[in-house]
Amino acid sequence: MKLQRNILIVGTYGIDIFYGIAEELQKLGCNVDTSISAEDALAKVSALAYHAILINLEPDGSGGVEGIEVLSTLVENELQGDAVCLGVSTQTPTSLLVANPDKLKTLSILVGWLTLPILADKAGKMIVDISANPGHLALRNRVQALA
Repeated sequence: MKLQRNILIVGTYGIDIFYGIAEELQKLGCNVDTSISAEDALAKVSALAYHAILINLEPDGSGGVEGIEVLSTLVENELQGDAVCLGVSTQTPTSLLVANPDKLKTLSILVGWLTLPILADKAGKMIVDISANPGHLALRNRVQALA
């Protein structure tokens, strides 16, 4: 029996980060939840354990990073300890880090980065593969490694 994966995709900045990835993950047998606000995402991660969480992280126009509060909350959320977390953005991870060096530790829990646009079929397979056996990529292990 194949274990169904719970995947959360958080699009917090009004950018369509989904680009077919939700549909592709569903084709691969995943249960996909989507959220378009930080508040909704925080409620979802408090209620259900996810195998993978994709978070849209974009400059917020005020010198910060939109979506970072969701990422910060995951660090302390035991329910998500076995999840893998990936960033999704129109920006490269380097550009976000250069603009926000104070966020380095929080951003370091990410195990990967998808720069838009993405190829949904390849991204979907990669997400399913890494969430199947997260090992050292799991949030709890990433947090311990950064402590």
